[in-house]
Amino acid sequence: MIFQHKNHLIKNSFTSRYNLEYCIYYEYFEHFDLVIHREKELKKWNRNKKELLINSMNPKWKELVTEFGFVRDSSLRSE
Repeated sequence: MIFQHKNHLIKNSFTSRYNLEYCIYYEYFEHFDLVIHREKELKKWNRNKKELLINSMNPKWKELVTEFGFVRDSSLRSE
């Protein structure tokens, strides 16, 4: 799925419409309903608040996911 998004193979997807290619922040949830709730919450935030959230996990804004969907080393804070 990541490969498809990064290469814009899924037409009319959010990543394709806005030409997004990098994953600099993500959250993991056990249940899909929690994902939807969190997504709606984040959409209400202003850009500054979103940037603070990203900086708390990934201050150098490094890409976290490879095109094959593998998560890169999560010890970003110590760099």
